[in-house]
Amino acid sequence: MKNKLINLDKNTQDKMLKALQNYVEKELELEIGSFQAQFFLDFILEEMAPYFYNQAIQDSQQLLSEKFLYLADDLYLLSKPEKY
Repeated sequence: MKNKLINLDKNTQDKMLKALQNYVEKELELEIGSFQAQFFLDFILEEMAPYFYNQAIQDSQQLLSEKFLYLADDLYLLSKPEKY
């Protein structure tokens, strides 16, 4: 098995597996067991999680860039005039 980008605790994994089972049953009118749901979740985590992860990194970088820009402006406004 590949090294997973995201490691889920058991409680979170159980919730995601149940959500996948419910989704497939509701939308596709198929019942899948926990074994099939686990394969589906593993696929999502291995193949798709990097895209979600990278987008989260980009969003965080953008947000922090904006916050630091404002911080730099605020720090400039706090500076005191110098006599010489």
